Amino acid sequence: MCLVWLTFIAAAFVASRSSHIAVDVFDRLLSPQAGRTLRRIVDVVVASVSAFLVYAGITLLAITWHLRMPATDLPTPVLYGAATLGCAFIALHALVWAAIAPDEPTADIPEGLW
Repeated sequence: MCLVWLTFIAAAFVASRSSHIAVDVFDRLLSPQAGRTLRRIVDVVVASVSAFLVYAGITLLAITWHLRMPATDLPTPVLYGAATLGCAFIALHALVWAAIAPDEPTADIPEGLW
């Protein structure tokens, strides 16, 4: 269970730094302004998909709230909550990246934003 939590929290951390693995073939072919626009569109799509996954995760949490995991006797939402929380943070970070649209996709978040 710790591995699941670590995976989704780490994914959110990587999204916060915009250091995830990305295919940048199109970025290299486009002008700097078009590249920023493309990155903004991608960030909005990532935020939208992540927001949908948060909604689906909340639904799953509500459905399985009364179930318990056989090996640990913990409620199943303890496990499923990792994906829901991780996707919520990814959506938040993607919206932040879409709003600031840095020149470089791996630029650090400006000081004082967090």
